Amino acid sequence: MRLGGHRPGSLTIFVDASTEEALLEVSADEDGTPLVGFRLYDRLGNLASQSNGRLPFPDGLQVLGESEEVLLLLPQKPEENIQYRLYSSQGRLLASSDGERTRIFGNLRLDGAKPGAKRAN
Repeated sequence: MRLGGHRPGSLTIFVDASTEEALLEVSADEDGTPLVGFRLYDRLGNLASQSNGRLPFPDGLQVLGESEEVLLLLPQKPEENIQYRLYSSQGRLLASSDGERTRIFGNLRLDGAKPGAKRAN
């Protein structure tokens, strides 16, 4: 998934389906600026870092977990891909991406919104 290039108002949320906890959120504000929110756990289930809302990271960001494992890597350039390892609060790996290849495991749900999309009630 690229950091930028999303339609204004779009939103993708990576959710731990067993707890309904949002682990990673990628969106674009009304100007198309990429915004990222996260609540990241390490492989032991310890909270490693959280953003407290969706924020811009114009200088990029690297979040490391226990034993220096990369949990999140946001590039400086919006056209580049995000890298992540998403663990549950129990330490179960739910998804990983090295920026080229993405692997999704059990208990991960992707939610989202596209601007202008009609939803069934």
